[in-house]
Amino acid sequence: MNVSAKQNVYPNIYRIYFFANCFFSIITFFVSFIVDKGIGYELMPIIPLVYFVCFALGKDIHYYSVRYPGVLILNVLMFLKYVVTIFFTSINHNYELARYYQINVIETSYHMATIIILIELCSVFATISFAAHRIYEKSDQNKSNIIIRYQKINFGPILLLALGCGGLTIIHNRKEYIARSMIIFSDNTALSEKIEINNSLSLIFHTLNVVIIGLLINYFIVMYDKSRQKKYIIWSYIAITALVFLSISTSRMNIVIPFVLFILITSKRFGKTGTVLNAVAFVGLLIVFAIVSMYKNPWRYVEDSTISGILLEFARGMQEYTSGILPTAVGLQAISSYDNSITIFTFFNDFLGAVPGIAGFINQEDRLNYYYNLYALGGSSTSQIIPMSISSCAYFSWIFSFILVDICIILLFWVESRTYNKEDRYSNFIYEYQSLYLCFILASSINSNLQIISGRFFVNYLPPMLILYFNGLITMKNNKKAS
Repeated sequence: MNVSAKQNVYPNIYRIYFFANCFFSIITFFVSFIVDKGIGYELMPIIPLVYFVCFALGKDIHYYSVRYPGVLILNVLMFLKYVVTIFFTSINHNYELARYYQINVIETSYHMATIIILIELCSVFATISFAAHRIYEKSDQNKSNIIIRYQKINFGPILLLALGCGGLTIIHNRKEYIARSMIIFSDNTALSEKIEINNSLSLIFHTLNVVIIGLLINYFIVMYDKSRQKKYIIWSYIAITALVFLSISTSRMNIVIPFVLFILITSKRFGKTGTVLNAVAFVGLLIVFAIVSMYKNPWRYVEDSTISGILLEFARGMQEYTSGILPTAVGLQAISSYDNSITIFTFFNDFLGAVPGIAGFINQEDRLNYYYNLYALGGSSTSQIIPMSISSCAYFSWIFSFILVDICIILLFWVESRTYNKEDRYSNFIYEYQSLYLCFILASSINSNLQIISGRFFVNYLPPMLILYFNGLITMKNNKKAS
């Protein structure tokens, strides 16, 4: 099956998404406007209102969302942050700090946090309007007719060496690998925490999982393109499920990301069969996510097991996961409290502190996330995420709170335009999956921070791509010599 790089991604479904998005944005505005609001949340209804206006009138975000999956990911993440989070915060009256916070947040901090989120929201839409066309233009005009086909990945010495070394490392560290990979064995918290902190082992485990399972999926898709046998579709879904299972206990995002990227990649390849399986996978994804959430944080749900109590905890989690008003307000007070400690070295520590081989030489106590958790939780725990906009405030002042997010979004456009602006008509699953993963990393800048983005880049993205690149380089040279 030939797949055009410029095929629209679910155009019909996107139309449904557009109207559902607009409708839900309006509902969220009215709900957040009429409900009783906590102290500091008085400005909250402005967020879904401004989002609705920008989304409804912004032509570029729709044009590029149905052509480039990276922009579509950004589109959905914006909806989750600026609408869904506000909706659940409003209906659950989630205005109070969770019990694990050791501070008080003043009213002006909440107001300022809302203003910063609005600045970020407007800047993202402005960046899409002014930068997307200029960056994607060459890809749209010159490469619109390129047909991308998957081809078999040749086994060169680099790939064999990586598989061999990775396999030996897993055998030597099998206890840590099991603790990281399988939730049913993750009672040993020390092992699970050890592997999450040890980025070198995490790099090896993740790389080996992606490469082996990516090789299998690539083979199944190539065979499906040749034979059109649906059994290869089923095997592809089994393989991606295995990738999720092998990463399930370290982070709930490791449940979501592989399936979402896989669905975006296969949405045009597998036709109606793929659509049905994607729907089943999505439902299963929600169920597994809920189970793992309750397993990893039982204290959130045991104390108040009513539906309202569970929804309240869900709303709190949404605020923390999407860098909502609460963490932004806490972050403002944190950087103000540690203003004298934050320097240019803090910035580089944030960026390099998760790089394997370098992290050991970085002062881990001079990072924004460390200051944030030290301030908010009264200890050195690093369980909460400081928003990217607060990182910009710390380094560039609140006036430029959008800088780091906008840089990431521009990089997203650049990466994706280069992905679909290549002369080569052949590709493979690992390359496309990792390229899309990099787009996700950059799009998630509105919900994460510099520390998480750099960690995901150096640990999860770069190693598989380097292996793939050098393996292809060597096998290409060998093929030329043989010919």
